[in-house]
Amino acid sequence: MFFRASIICVLIMAIFVGCRSQTASQNIGRETSRLRLLVNLYQTAARGAGRMPKNEHEFKQLIQAIRPESLDRILAAGNVTSVDELFVSERDSQPYVIFYGGQPKGVANDLIGYERTGAGGKRYVGYGLGIVAEEDEEHFAQLVPMGSRPN
Repeated sequence: MFFRASIICVLIMAIFVGCRSQTASQNIGRETSRLRLLVNLYQTAARGAGRMPKNEHEFKQLIQAIRPESLDRILAAGNVTSVDELFVSERDSQPYVIFYGGQPKGVANDLIGYERTGAGGKRYVGYGLGIVAEEDEEHFAQLVPMGSRPN
């Protein structure tokens, strides 16, 4: 009886630790994603220029203007070797969708960008406060209605 109870306890703990480590790795993924770097760079660029970047070209120019040693750290944090690579999701290998100059009508406030496809039926979504959340398709459709998405 004691042996059986011990095995049950070990199994419960293994399940708990397994679930916990999966959640922790999901959090780490969001926190270290290239989208999080882009969101932070977007906010920094907007503050420096006094307005949001009006397009990808201007945004990349603002990023390139960062001190070389700081830019090198940013690229290393994104596990990339160029600024262009920062703009591509490591999960779906597609360029992020960034709302330059502000959100289109119908898009949630403070939303800066998102993964075009995402992974496992979920997408990373980046907010102006530097937060990256993983949203399922149902919630994503509320944040970014179909008519507000670029082709």
